[in-house]
Formats: sequence, C-alpha cells, structure tokens
Amino acid sequence: MSRASMRYILAVTAFLALGLLLGGCGGIIDDDNGLDLGDPQYPQYKDLTIILQVRDPDGWPVGGATITVDGTDDLVTTDDQFHPLGDGYPVEWLGWLANWVSDFYQVVMNYAGDVDEFTIEVTKDGWTTDRSVVQIFDYEPEHIFIRDRMVIAPVGVAQTSAVSAPHPALVVGGAAPVSPQSVHPRIIIQSTDD
Repeated sequence: MSRASMRYILAVTAFLALGLLLGGCGGIIDDDNGLDLGDPQYPQYKDLTIILQVRDPDGWPVGGATITVDGTDDLVTTDDQFHPLGDGYPVEWLGWLANWVSDFYQVVMNYAGDVDEFTIEVTKDGWTTDRSVVQIFDYEPEHIFIRDRMVIAPVGVAQTSAVSAPHPALVVGGAAPVSPQSVHPRIIIQSTDD
C-alpha cells in the first residue's frame, strides 16, 4: 500500500472518529418511514430541551441517577439539588424545580403528518426505574420543551415493581432558551414508531 493511500485511510478514519466524538453516539429520533423527496419542506429538524425532576417518593431530589434518552445513556447524571426554572423556559413553568436539564437532543420530521416517539428512562443502582414516553408531531415549532417528574425509590422500600409503566411527558413548543445549556452539537437520536 502506498504512503498516499495510508494517509488517505488515516484521514478518513480520523474524520469519522471526530464525527462520533462531536456528534455523540446518538442517532436520529425518526420513524424510519423514509423521507418524502417530493416535499421541499422536509426534513425538518426540531431542537429539544428536556427538563426532569428526579425525586424519591417523599419529594427529595435523587442525585447521581442516569438518564437514558431513547436507549442512549446521557453523560450527565442528575444533580442532588433542585434548581428553579427561570427565564428562557415556558412562562407557565417558571419556578418549577428540576435537577436535570439538557438541550443536546434533536428530532427529525421526514414528511407531513410524521410523528416520532421515544422514551426517557431514569435509573440508579439499587433504585427502582421510571420511564416516560414522548411524542413529537411534525406541526410543532422548531424548539420543543419536554418536562417530566420521575419518581424512583430504593429497591424494597414499599415498591410493588422495580420498573414502572411508562407515562406521557409534558410537551410544549416555544422559543429557544435565552441561554442554552449546551455549546456542543445536538445529538440526533434514532427512534421508531409503529
């Protein structure tokens, strides 16, 4: 193999590795039904801000819990304190207490009428698991806020099941936050719906 070929292979490998590093391991939140090539308005990318209050049954914040968005663990765990939402969030949510916020995620709509669905799961070793389901519709605005209260408890503490049934998260469209949490490229997560 020539030196030029080796340099080309190394450059391509480095480029692909950089893409994974910057883009994360997530994929597209997408229904896999394909793109309508005849419609110039699609695909449409919608930025997501996910806001969670992860707490125990008594209402206390649970720190160090892992958040999984559509099967991919986020690198940031929950904080051990709640923080009130301020400016840049939906007005009706101001003051709501959260201990995990991310605006790293994005969904893609491929055609008119497209609906994408994904799950958010919270886990912690020795604790129960809670899950919510999020549905995003193509008619929603470019920025979407998702909010949910996730309740987990130490395993064996008055729990009938270690994994609760998924519940719907609250979804509201609105202007992008005044000061987004992330400066990193958004993670475009893979998802399918039926």
